[in-house]
Amino acid sequence: MEKLLQPTPAASWTHLGRKLFSIMFVSSLIAGAFIFWGFYQPPENEEIDANYAFQEQVTAQTKPATNNPKSKITEDAERRAVCIAYVDVDGGVTPLYPIQPGKVLAIPARENTEVEAGDVLIRMDDTLQKAQLEEAKADVQAGQSQLDQAKVMFAQHELKISGQKSAIEAKRNELSAAIAKKDQAERLASNKLASNDDVNAAIAIVKALEFAVEGETIKLKGIQAIDPHLPVTLATNDLSARKARLQKAEYALSECALKAPFKGTILRINTSVGETLGSNPKLPAIMFCPSAKRIIRAEVEQEFAGKIALNQIAVIQDDCSSSDATWRGKVVRISDWFTHRRSILLEPLQFNDVRTLECIVELDPGQPVLRIGQRVRVQLIPTDESKPSTAKSK
Repeated sequence: MEKLLQPTPAASWTHLGRKLFSIMFVSSLIAGAFIFWGFYQPPENEEIDANYAFQEQVTAQTKPATNNPKSKITEDAERRAVCIAYVDVDGGVTPLYPIQPGKVLAIPARENTEVEAGDVLIRMDDTLQKAQLEEAKADVQAGQSQLDQAKVMFAQHELKISGQKSAIEAKRNELSAAIAKKDQAERLASNKLASNDDVNAAIAIVKALEFAVEGETIKLKGIQAIDPHLPVTLATNDLSARKARLQKAEYALSECALKAPFKGTILRINTSVGETLGSNPKLPAIMFCPSAKRIIRAEVEQEFAGKIALNQIAVIQDDCSSSDATWRGKVVRISDWFTHRRSILLEPLQFNDVRTLECIVELDPGQPVLRIGQRVRVQLIPTDESKPSTAKSK
């Protein structure tokens, strides 16, 4: 009893106070956490209510001012389809790359600028191509000279035939004269006025001239057997081949300047002056967007493909912005092919290993312009005028 009534030391009171303070601090932290969780925890059906609110907003925007039954919008949410899409043009963005490898000398083009068809975008080093062009031009001149020579030989062919015929005629005349001398020698020998040696010599001359006539006749046949058109034909074909090589050299030189294939806008330039571009590019040198009507390229998963149809009203919103701005359009084409996405990117909350059906939405006129590649959310609302989803794209 006396021990209980004795005063507690100051050190014990300090230790006990520390324990009580620690317990109270931890309790206050736990209580604050529960209060914070209860204050900021969203309701369980908040996301569902937000989706219903978006659908009601879309329905109110797309509802016509008149009560025409043919254009009455069906308000059944189960028939609607919501999908992710992106802004594009018919034919898509065109990647450009110079055909001729080499060093980049100049880039007259600038990003986000509109150019006309034929404008030079990139100029490559053309030293080698110019030398090849000069070589091809000299080759064509040599081929033309060979053709002119072949034409001259064609004109000489008839002269050679005429000359050979004259040579044959001369040998025949010599043969006639030799035969006459042989006959004279034989007559003189019969009258004992000439020796047999003179007769034999005359006979030998006649035989030699006969062989000469035969030889000249064979030469004539050989000349006549030659086709005078063949050298001209060969020279003509060779000249055509040389001209074709000249055209290749001219084309190679022209391709040293990368030009705009049509009117459009330069979206991105992936090269710089001084860089050497090879024949196996990793990236296109220029991403080029043609000046065409912009469309919405929606990719609907196969699970929801039965909910889309031609002439459906489409309400578009920016998928990455909190803005309430919307665009309106209409489904004009539906693909007949289930396949992977056209643009496979690691987008958040998007599955790339699923089959999708592509449908094209054309925007109504008079609306703000969307940017190429912009990711949007599309809600497709069927109407009584919508055609069945089995219709193929035109």
